[in-house]
This record gives sequence, structure tokens and C-alpha cells, in this order.
Amino acid sequence: ILDLGSSTARLLLKLHSCSEKPIRLKGIDNSEAMIERARKKCDAFGAKDIELVVGDILDYQITNEDIVIAN
Repeated sequence: ILDLGSSTARLLLKLHSCSEKPIRLKGIDNSEAMIERARKKCDAFGAKDIELVVGDILDYQITNEDIVIAN
């Protein structure tokens, strides 16, 4: 699952906590400050497997994601 404009990873953390099986979660946001806050939240909640990327969603190449969320 790819979250475009993931901000502080609120949605990704919710998906992580609700999933009974391991799922691949990735967030991208153009704000380095938001991604840094997201990383701290993921560490605090033990969700270190969520991948977080600083980048522009308009330049991001979607490749093999099954679900893409843009909010």
C-alpha cells in the first residue's frame, strides 16, 4: 500500500495496527519535517517496517503497489 502525501503516517500506522498479516506499507511526502515526525511515530509504535520517503508525489514512479491512496 502506497500513501501519497502521507504526512506524519497516521493512516499507515492505523493500517499497520489493524493488519493481522505483514503488509508492505510505504509513505511519500514532500516535507522532510513531516517524514521525520512520521519516522519518530513509527519508532514509538514499533512500526519500523513502514517505509517513508521524502519526495514529490508528482515525480514518484508508481511501480508494483497494489493499492495507492492519495489524500
